[in-house]
Amino acid sequence: MIALVCTAHPVSGQVRREAETGSHVERPRPARIPEAKNLSDADRGRIAAAEFADCMTARRKSSAVAYLAMPYGSRESVRALARMADNVCLSSGQLKMPPALVRGAVFRSMYKWTFGDKAPALGQTPPDYASYIADSMDAGGALQLLMLEFASCVIRANPASAREMLLAQAGSAKESQAFKALVPLMSSCFPKGKTAELSKATVTGIMAEAMYREAEAGSAGSPASPGKI
Repeated sequence: MIALVCTAHPVSGQVRREAETGSHVERPRPARIPEAKNLSDADRGRIAAAEFADCMTARRKSSAVAYLAMPYGSRESVRALARMADNVCLSSGQLKMPPALVRGAVFRSMYKWTFGDKAPALGQTPPDYASYIADSMDAGGALQLLMLEFASCVIRANPASAREMLLAQAGSAKESQAFKALVPLMSSCFPKGKTAELSKATVTGIMAEAMYREAEAGSAGSPASPGKI
C-alpha cells in the first residue's frame, strides 16, 4: 500500500508568516494521535488524519481548492497531495496514512470550511462523478466512480444524517448514531453483484468527497427540495 509519511520537527512560536498569502495568521493546530482508551486504532487514525487535513487546508487553502479540482487518479493530484502533506502539521512523531484516508479528510475539511455554517440544498440531479476521475474505465477509476455514486445515493436518501456524520468527530457517539441511521441505506444503495471494502474509514472518506461534490453542485445550480446537505 502506498502511504504518505510525515515526520514532525519542532517549530517555535505561535504565529507564522503564511507563505501563500503573506498575511500574519495564527498557526493551525498540528495533528496529534489521540490517547483516549475508548477509541479504536482505526478511529485514532481517522482523528489524526482529520486534524492533519484541517491544518493543511488552513495553511494552504488555495492549494487545497486546486487539489479538489484535479481529476482523481491523475499524476497532478498525487503530486499536489504530496506537496501539501508536509511535517509542519504534525505535533510530534510520525504519521503513516493511506492517501485515500488523507484525500477523504481533505474533502471533509474543505466541506467544513465552505459549507459548515449552512447546509446547501441538494441539486436536482447528482453531479457527473465520472467527470472528476482521470480514467473511469481503468480498475481504480471504475471503483472510485462506483463508490462515489454509492455515497451519493446514501446522501440523497438521508442528507441530514450524512451531514451529521461528516461533521462529527471520528469515534464519537454522534458519529456512531448518524452512521447507524445510514447503514440500511448503504445496503440498498450498493450495486448488486459488486464488491468493495466498506470499512468505516472507507465509507466516511468517500462520503466526504461526495458530500463536497453534492454541496458544490447544489449551491451552483437549481436546488431540489427539501433535502439539504
